[in-house]
Amino acid sequence: MKAINHEYRNNGVIYLIHLPFWTPLIPPQGIARLKTYLQDRGYQSITLDLNVDYEAKSSLENIFKLIRDIVPGYQWGNFYDNAYEVIKNITILVANTTNPETKFQMIRKIFSYYYLYDISNEDSMRMVELIEEYFLYLEDSIVKKIVEDPHISALGVSLHSGNLGSSLYVLKRIKEERTDIKTVVGGSVFMGELRYNTPDFSRFLKKTDKLINHYIIGAGERAFLYLLENRFKTEKRIIIADPEKDSRIGFSIKPNLDDFDMGNYPYLASYASKSCPNACSFCNERSFMGEYTERNVKVVVDEIEKSSRKYQKNMIFMLDVLMNNYISEFSKELVSRDVSCYFDGYIRVADELADRKHTQLWRDAGFYRARLGIESGSQKILDLINKKITVSQIVDSLKGLATTGIKTTTYLVIGHPGETDDDFQKTMNLITECQENIWQAEPHLFRYFYDGQSGSGSWAKHRRPLFTDEELDSIIIQTYYLDLFPNHEIGLRRMWKTMEHLKSTGIINPHTVYDKYKADERWIGLHRNSVPSVAEVGELEINRSSHEPNQDFLVTDLNFENNFLF
Repeated sequence: MKAINHEYRNNGVIYLIHLPFWTPLIPPQGIARLKTYLQDRGYQSITLDLNVDYEAKSSLENIFKLIRDIVPGYQWGNFYDNAYEVIKNITILVANTTNPETKFQMIRKIFSYYYLYDISNEDSMRMVELIEEYFLYLEDSIVKKIVEDPHISALGVSLHSGNLGSSLYVLKRIKEERTDIKTVVGGSVFMGELRYNTPDFSRFLKKTDKLINHYIIGAGERAFLYLLENRFKTEKRIIIADPEKDSRIGFSIKPNLDDFDMGNYPYLASYASKSCPNACSFCNERSFMGEYTERNVKVVVDEIEKSSRKYQKNMIFMLDVLMNNYISEFSKELVSRDVSCYFDGYIRVADELADRKHTQLWRDAGFYRARLGIESGSQKILDLINKKITVSQIVDSLKGLATTGIKTTTYLVIGHPGETDDDFQKTMNLITECQENIWQAEPHLFRYFYDGQSGSGSWAKHRRPLFTDEELDSIIIQTYYLDLFPNHEIGLRRMWKTMEHLKSTGIINPHTVYDKYKADERWIGLHRNSVPSVAEVGELEINRSSHEPNQDFLVTDLNFENNFLF
């Protein structure tokens, strides 16, 4: 932890923390922006991201290893997707109950739901012990530092799905020692599990009555400042940011990354828009973030140039939900200025992705990895989801990107309501057809949220709870499933088949460094004009004259035309 300048202001220090477990792809943007906003107004703040801490990463890997040892490999599904959900639930459980029998009963239910696996009490005990050891690490690494700092006045905690258990433990321990510290939470969890005005939010609010002084829902830098300055006329425990007015404030705030060791993160971050222009049935982005808005790309490129020079990194992760609306203008600006960087982000399947004149421009600008929500190989399911794309557009988009060497990550939704065996098989067929143009395929089992998804209301009468009212006293957050075809078990089994099918095609879903190396090796073998491998990219500059066209493309295709307060 960096030393704090306690002479900065006389009204105390504000800690802004981001707790495990969360994948540290980029520095946590929400608390970094909040730091800038507060310090510009005279408040001393310090940001902490414990996800990059060696001990925290070791604790997470030990838990992963235990799950791998316990559950047969063919039942893992998308391993990290499932494992994070399991860890989220069990950390909340361990933070909230000391009764061993309750823990074993609940862990058995969690493993049965996510893996269709009956875990033994002995293995449950091993899981609990690992998490308790991890909590002891939190005690030493963050709780002591905060409670022993006489200058601290407020604590902001970034809440996300994966770190709820850690956050509850830390908040509980801090409040046991220091009731004078004002605790404030915000974050993406309020888009999903803890959507405002749901039973889950009300339950969490009651359970944390003595732990959390204030909730800020949405982009609320201004609300945090008002809390510090006691500018609200009445004591507000819940503050809901205006998605139109307050989220615009963040557009003008540059994140302060001074507290972070940038060597711990593979990417810098940038963005050119907020929210999403679309409304897919399973997504809650637009209902939370408001109407779609874009920034000036010249300003965006200015920021990228400056941050890239300052931190000596040339990999940029674009935080936008979708880059389609601005990527060509953005690419032209990068090329015209000869900015040497690679960028990675989400883009929607569309006709322009199959057009070489577009994809080559993007490639020349440094488009490194395109993340596409293709969701399904069945046109019926695409229409149900309201994707407004066709299967043939998916095929052509993947080919258009891959033939210019851009890596493609494809996201799939398995088990969407109404998905028949035939629909599922069409998704497998699509993977087979496009396998040479897919760098990574990441399938996710359909998840239902009580509110916020475009389809939440129409599915509500089929909503079923996993946990009983008594169990919710320990687990706090309900997990819901739908009493519709395909049911949860069928969805899980389809997920197992999906992972087996991906393995048979050679497509890797890389999370480890070794997996990424193997995925890059395969991709470069398929596309000799590929972007550099992960191992090479940090050492290279963009060479715009070295992109040789793929010969197969020339022969056959000549006529081709994700912020919150915390």
